[in-house]
Amino acid sequence: MHSINDATFTPRVSLNSSILSSSPGHMIASCDACGVTKLWDFRKLSPIVSIDIGPSPGNEVNFDSSGRVLAQASGSGVIHLLDLKSGQIHKLMGHESEAHTVVFSHDGEYLFSGGSDGTVRTWS
Repeated sequence: MHSINDATFTPRVSLNSSILSSSPGHMIASCDACGVTKLWDFRKLSPIVSIDIGPSPGNEVNFDSSGRVLAQASGSGVIHLLDLKSGQIHKLMGHESEAHTVVFSHDGEYLFSGGSDGTVRTWS
């Protein structure tokens, strides 16, 4: 890998954080232990929007294949879906304790989440 320019990308991260690039490659999403999810413009290395979904930590973020929907697994067990076009946040509840991971199927039809309650949930 090589440096694109001399700018430094410094998202606020902690041990419970996740950083992921969108499929088109110009956005990066991060989440932190305070429950803040941020979208960054990778071309400008600047934040686009900061969303406080807290107070539970954000454990992982993941874009769908279109790059238009962002999922966040939270310490409260709630899965947050952020529609990047409308700005709406939808909550998916089902984990009895912390949700650790979220991943979309390749076709974007399903979202899978895993939690410390020992379950993997399928959402459509």
